[in-house]
Amino acid sequence: MSDETACIRLRQAFEMAELGFHLMRQSLRRRFPNATEAELDAKYAEWIASRPPMSGTDLRTIPVRRPPRGTIRKSRRAS
Repeated sequence: MSDETACIRLRQAFEMAELGFHLMRQSLRRRFPNATEAELDAKYAEWIASRPPMSGTDLRTIPVRRPPRGTIRKSRRAS
């Protein structure tokens, strides 16, 4: 996969996540029509904090190693 393709896919993933968060916020507005913005903020924050990890994607269970200093290659693209 080229760097450009990877960037496009990552951007699309972020856009889909943002849309999902927006839809959840709208869902909370419909479910609690008399709630204030502060109450909706609290319910939204509670939802974010209580979401179970998706099966097979819980990054907390995957050990992450940092490469030794100086081993990260710089990009070959000119800025």
